[in-house]
Amino acid sequence: MRRLWLGVAVAVLAAPLPAAARADAKPVVGVLRTGASGRISGTSQYFSYGVVLRNKSTKDAFGVKVRVFVLGDAGLVGVYLTTIPFIPAGTTFYLGNEPASMSTVQRATGVRAVIAVGGTGKASGTLPPATASPPKGGRIHGTVQNRYKRGIVTRGAKIYAVYYDRVGKVIGGDRLRGLTWSKPTIAPKKSATFSARIGPAVSASRIARVAVSVSPVLGKS
Repeated sequence: MRRLWLGVAVAVLAAPLPAAARADAKPVVGVLRTGASGRISGTSQYFSYGVVLRNKSTKDAFGVKVRVFVLGDAGLVGVYLTTIPFIPAGTTFYLGNEPASMSTVQRATGVRAVIAVGGTGKASGTLPPATASPPKGGRIHGTVQNRYKRGIVTRGAKIYAVYYDRVGKVIGGDRLRGLTWSKPTIAPKKSATFSARIGPAVSASRIARVAVSVSPVLGKS
């Protein structure tokens, strides 16, 4: 995940949007929901956002670039880019991020997401089913299933999470960090459990539900 700092906020926001984001285009992947939370403590700003994506088409989407514009009281705070290799047709993908550092010049208050799809293909794949529970002891615990014919190498897998509060509002998310797994490889038709720490931007007591998506790395056939 990369952070892109832009010197002229007005120029960025006024620039033409990618084709998938223009009103006259038919997007393959759209944004269903966004939400964020943050706080400033001393010289540090902690900020977390969640973006719920949906591949609304009957085709698989590849190379999905998600640019999240973090907005503040006085304009643009920063832009964060995530590339998702694959979102299958008809699939919801939960994308979260908690940037490692953020300027305190202005308080971040919200986000806007812009999507660009690198390519599409015939619907033929799926992502690993995954579930997670609200954090306990500062960590999120969950399970990932493998429905592929090849093993999933857990060391390279990325898990993204979106956090919801008690009324179902998106309040943030993260690409889960400090991951520990019950297995180094998830064999076909098997599952593995994981644990990951949560960041400081969102209080654990506010997180009532966690939705997760996995970007897997497959072992050699």
